Amino acid sequence: MSDSVGKIHGRFYLTLINPSSYKTSLIIMLICTSIISILINDNELYRIPLAVIVAYLLIQLDYMLLKNKETVNRSKVHHIGAFAMIFWLITILLGMLANIIFAKTISQYIVEGMMLVIGFRLSLFRAVFGISFAKALAIAPIAPLLLFITMTDMQLDYQGLFFGSLLLAIAIAWSILADRSGRPWIRSTFRLLQAYLLAWTENNPRIMEEMMSSKADNTNVKTRTLLLDKIAIVLPDIHPGPFNPVGGSNLPAEIHEYYSKQGVKSMVMHSISDHGMNIPSRDQVTNYIKSLDDRYDVDNNNLCSEPVIAIVNKARVTGLAFGNNTLLMLSLSPYGMEDVEEDIKHEVEEYAKSLGMNTLLIDTHNALGEHLSDDDKADMLNACKDVLDKLSVAKQYPFMVGSSDSREIKFDMQDDIGNGGLSLLAIKVNDNTYTIGWVDANNMTRGLREHIISYLKANSINMLEICTSDTHATSGRARNREGYYTLGSVSNWDYLSNAFLRLARLAISRLKPSDYKLFVSETMLRLMGSELFDDYSKALDKSLNLTKITLLLTVAVYIAMLIL
Repeated sequence: MSDSVGKIHGRFYLTLINPSSYKTSLIIMLICTSIISILINDNELYRIPLAVIVAYLLIQLDYMLLKNKETVNRSKVHHIGAFAMIFWLITILLGMLANIIFAKTISQYIVEGMMLVIGFRLSLFRAVFGISFAKALAIAPIAPLLLFITMTDMQLDYQGLFFGSLLLAIAIAWSILADRSGRPWIRSTFRLLQAYLLAWTENNPRIMEEMMSSKADNTNVKTRTLLLDKIAIVLPDIHPGPFNPVGGSNLPAEIHEYYSKQGVKSMVMHSISDHGMNIPSRDQVTNYIKSLDDRYDVDNNNLCSEPVIAIVNKARVTGLAFGNNTLLMLSLSPYGMEDVEEDIKHEVEEYAKSLGMNTLLIDTHNALGEHLSDDDKADMLNACKDVLDKLSVAKQYPFMVGSSDSREIKFDMQDDIGNGGLSLLAIKVNDNTYTIGWVDANNMTRGLREHIISYLKANSINMLEICTSDTHATSGRARNREGYYTLGSVSNWDYLSNAFLRLARLAISRLKPSDYKLFVSETMLRLMGSELFDDYSKALDKSLNLTKITLLLTVAVYIAMLIL
């Protein structure tokens, strides 16, 4: 399933290839219109400002004709308008080059460019806006035809019409076949694209949640919480996704707020879970949060071990034992890794049971990277087993705890941090004080963990680990391949380090004797499951393959019209 998620992300990354604002698109469209008008008018210069005015009015007309659809906004209309005029301009420029080489008439390429633009607009109106084929066919020709009439008094070139009609036919065929390409897995591939864009750009998750919920599966979900005085280390068996604002993408901050209302700080850790454990809708998130009230105690005591750290090649595991319960934090920083896979979780849990221990596994998610290789998995397992072996015989002591979070200090949160902010736990065992940091963020920039830990060490603070929540509430803020900002890609590294230093000093000043309570909440939820991502991936793969074939046909027709 991890491959499917990666492919889906790669496909939807293509939707970020557009100007940053509708104003930029409008300027691009008007500039292209001006250049086209200049190229095809030697003497009638009055047509140039007239064409610009008409182009501006026509883009407003497009918006008026399309805006009744919830998937339509001004930015998308302007982006399509900009790309359409870019393609028309490129067609004319290549035609002028062909005119030099093959003695062609420029009027042919103006007409062919117009037909290409009509086909492009029809295809995008169907795919992005979801309007009917008949409506798309009626609206798509209006602006190109009126611009053609405005910019030139040329007659329609018959050879241009012929090749242009072939381009239009290809576009029409694509608009029909690409939408159906996801069947039987997805009834409408275009509907999936529209749902994604509506959620991502309009903050409206309704269609996306309906589609995902329709294929969701009932799953028994556990949430393990280790309560240390007034701070809770929370491990939900749920992945925080799929992306903002759909479903459980903001789950860590919502759990954080749940505990905050009870006067308890929290660190909502990323458990060993993948995107198949995403909550697909807001109503299921509400049900989950309510289920946290219904919990049962597993263990409580006032003893804790000193931390144990094992490093095997790139893998680092840091562990603490609370009675027979071990807390293991898994990291590959600074080398980077994606989500730790569940097969590691199962093997480590079984190994812990053989030692008479329970284990809570935290995927620290603190260095952006690729999926674990087989060698990295083996190293991670060996490091976990080494830590468990040592913790199983480690002496335990009464301990003290102190905590703090970013709401208690002056802290300026940037776009790489979610609403949960920063939290810090200080724990004193056997006269030694350690700290653990947490950020409501989606992964960390490589090297940031080491930078912060070194900064604190220089100030006599021993930080064991920094964990992120893997929140997906920050997705959509960045126009990059990830679609989100990793911690440290926006926030200043020294500023973050200083914030953790202030939090550590505040938490340490609050140290007091504590015990631990381990409890579990359990509920039945509808989760997305791995098959849904596999279905989406297959649908998008077929659609993309069809698109590649369509582009090749378009290029073939394009070359033919240049040389024939």
